Amino acid sequence: MRTSDLGVTFQIPKFEAPVELFLADNRRLKGKLFLSILPSSKLGHSSVLEGLNEPQKFFPFLPEYANQVEVFNKELLVEVVIDIKLDQEEQSNILESNIWIEEVEVQCSSYVTVIGNVILDLPPNRARVLDFFNLPEAFFALQKGDKSHVINKKYVTSVKELTVLPPPPKQITQTKRGGRTKKKSS
Repeated sequence: MRTSDLGVTFQIPKFEAPVELFLADNRRLKGKLFLSILPSSKLGHSSVLEGLNEPQKFFPFLPEYANQVEVFNKELLVEVVIDIKLDQEEQSNILESNIWIEEVEVQCSSYVTVIGNVILDLPPNRARVLDFFNLPEAFFALQKGDKSHVINKKYVTSVKELTVLPPPPKQITQTKRGGRTKKKSS
């Protein structure tokens, strides 16, 4: 923070969200992400997902047990894990609209595999998991238990839909019975 010519220090108030980062260089860091305060939001602040999908390429992070903020490049961020109560206001909106939940397994190459739920809020003509992952946003949220995993699509190598489908019908194969021939008696 810098002091102005008048000797006054200006600071934009932020919500400090405790998170765990997983970076492309295989570092896992616990600390605080700074989120914009939004009085009109049910959360009172922006979500991690909203913050990471903003156009800025870098974000500030205060590592646990440190007193200096580090600035990280979003492109090197594989995953952010946060308590779902601090990040998702969509839960209350699910019952009020045409949103549904799909269970998926997301593989991020050699970094991480996460099984959880994605919230699909898509128009009826684009209501597939494939359509969800083809949206232009760089990050998406996957819910697992009481945690929200905000994942960078850049590192996603595969997605499996885990919705229970009926088993395929058993195929009955008919075996041909050979005709019997009588042995000639000699």
